[in-house]
Amino acid sequence: MDHRQLTTFRMVCHTRSITRAAAELGYSQSAVTSQVKSLESVLRVSLFERRRDGVRLTAFGERFLPYAERMLTLADEARTALHADGELAGTLIVGAGESVMTYRLPALVEALHHRHPNVRLSLRIFREGQALRALERSEIDVCLLSAVDRPSGDFRLRDLGADDVVLVAAPGLPVPSDLMGCRFLIAQPDCLYARILAAEIGMPAEAALQFGTLEGVKKAVAAGLGVALLPRVVVADLVDSGEAAILPWRAANPARLYAAWTGKHEGSRELDALVALMSRTSREDLRLVS
Repeated sequence: MDHRQLTTFRMVCHTRSITRAAAELGYSQSAVTSQVKSLESVLRVSLFERRRDGVRLTAFGERFLPYAERMLTLADEARTALHADGELAGTLIVGAGESVMTYRLPALVEALHHRHPNVRLSLRIFREGQALRALERSEIDVCLLSAVDRPSGDFRLRDLGADDVVLVAAPGLPVPSDLMGCRFLIAQPDCLYARILAAEIGMPAEAALQFGTLEGVKKAVAAGLGVALLPRVVVADLVDSGEAAILPWRAANPARLYAAWTGKHEGSRELDALVALMSRTSREDLRLVS
């Protein structure tokens, strides 16, 4: 087995799709399929079950995954050790929710590439709460998340500052000062911003209009369908264009941004560089100037 086969195997595990794995790696689907089959041939077992909705690990695949992760980690450590005084190099797998991934990370990727062109970030988007579980399973190297309470667990944490969330509505939409009777717009009942509204305003999630994604909520705000709580960075374009206005309300217990990683990456120069960059730029809301 070789490094490319192991990298492909891990990507198929994470995406549960040959098509998505190929897109992430920049390979053709046939190349991904060929590498998986070659690895299965070397190991003399089937690693995946092929299904109509994608692929799933077999019992052999489940057993092999932690070994593949360890071999890839060891390879990265060896590469780092050989270039300890030189350029940073390697891949970091970053997991985050929709708002962080869509509105904050693109500029961070650009800034990191500008400073360390041989370090590659592979990005994974997760529903709320899933990124930390992926971190525990070593599916990702670092997790970026927004939370009201400091995340608990066996993690290394870096507080990146406040996640500035604002209550917004279309200009001219009648909004009572006590917010009672407002029609609230949310992505999902279990998303962070819906939970803040429920805790601080008493909004029943079942009474809110659900749009699935933050982009859906943004469009609903611009259409005048109701009031939404969203990160300022998410609605900055709507506010600048006059399609939304920020209401005079602040959360009593605001959310904060955190970077989390596990002890197995302690001492990684690449991870240290990424976390340091995030820390230096958190005051600019991760909208970086490279």
